[in-house]
Amino acid sequence: MINDDLNTFSNRAYGLTGLRAYGLTGLRADGLTGLRAYGLTGLRAYGLTGLRAYGLRIWVTLSFLGIGVCQAELVGQGAGGTAASPSGSPAVPSISKAAAPSAIESARKLLASDKHTEAASILEGFLSAHPGDPSAPEARFLIGSIQQNRQQNEEALRTYNWVISHHQGSEWAAKAYEQSALIQDRLRNPTGAQALRESLFKEYPASPTTQRVWVAVADTLYEQQKFAQAAALYQKFAGKLDDAAKTRFQLANAIATSGGNTSALLSVANQVLEDDKPKMAQRLYKLILEGNPPQATKDEARVRLGWCLYLQDGKENYARAGELWQQVSQESAASEKWQIEAEWHLVQLASGPQGDWKKAVQLCDQISRKRAPGTFAQEQALFVKAWLLLVEKQWREAVVAYEELQRIYPQTNAHLPYKRYLEMAREGLAKAEGGTSATTAP
Repeated sequence: MINDDLNTFSNRAYGLTGLRAYGLTGLRADGLTGLRAYGLTGLRAYGLTGLRAYGLRIWVTLSFLGIGVCQAELVGQGAGGTAASPSGSPAVPSISKAAAPSAIESARKLLASDKHTEAASILEGFLSAHPGDPSAPEARFLIGSIQQNRQQNEEALRTYNWVISHHQGSEWAAKAYEQSALIQDRLRNPTGAQALRESLFKEYPASPTTQRVWVAVADTLYEQQKFAQAAALYQKFAGKLDDAAKTRFQLANAIATSGGNTSALLSVANQVLEDDKPKMAQRLYKLILEGNPPQATKDEARVRLGWCLYLQDGKENYARAGELWQQVSQESAASEKWQIEAEWHLVQLASGPQGDWKKAVQLCDQISRKRAPGTFAQEQALFVKAWLLLVEKQWREAVVAYEELQRIYPQTNAHLPYKRYLEMAREGLAKAEGGTSATTAP
């Protein structure tokens, strides 16, 4: 028995209402085109094979339930498809491709035009004339859909129950279970709806209808943050989930197994981010922040959430990422480790997506003043500032920046790339002031 909490599931879980639940709008709904939809071709669809026995030209007029008239012409032909010779050589008649349109197809056309009464009349006439036809389950289901669309709930339930009881094993019976459950939801009978969905699961475990219904239930539980129950349901259809459902399943499972421990959940989120799944990690970091975690966990989650947003591009994502990093960098209670990380990401944001190198240089100045000499954070800030000025051909400022870097960190004098960058800045400055030619900036 599925947990009673699932009783909260309603039509809105997957937005199915009446006929629209199966996209019953015109022939395109199921790609049905004439008799070919059921593998029927020509008059043979109705067993008119005996006419071939006659080597005569015969016109057959077939009236099909008053829907339309189909004419078939039997033409005597000789071998190779040519007309029979006057000598009376054996003739092989053939049936033309004209055939009566199916009742199902005609009804669907009417339904697409909101002519429900006419469609119901055709379907009822078809069932009266052909109760044992392979299309009978679908025809009766469509009648139930018409009743459901009219909110004739009791009549629709009776019709769907007929499909369920008389066409066991049919996919239409599975669909009838689904729609009956939706009607019970409409009637505010969650217990009845739940019982029908459980019967659907029990009797048609491999049905695509069953999968659709129960994955929708799992989605509802996921949104209600009932992650353990959602994960259990997703697991039942693990091999058939689409990409979006797979992501929700992985998240629900990760959250459920963390037991509400923010440290454990943080480890899961970091691993997900490392696996290059920023959207999934984003959801986890948000969940961590909703749980009022310890300060260090809060700082890390905000910085990494900002990085998830940054990786997904877009102005809104960049703006939100900047806000998160700004919060961490300016909060006195924030841990130094994550303040430094946030400060560096702000430099990346300014020099990259925002395209504001001047702002990036200002941020580097702030970091170099804030962080103690001898720390990697200060050295990195001084180098990035000098590099940005060099790239932007701000020769004089670049020379000053590289000389400052060498003064504070003398070991950089032995670093050939650093020395070369300083030379390039000096050559650029000399050229700008009318001296010798300069090396092109990197």
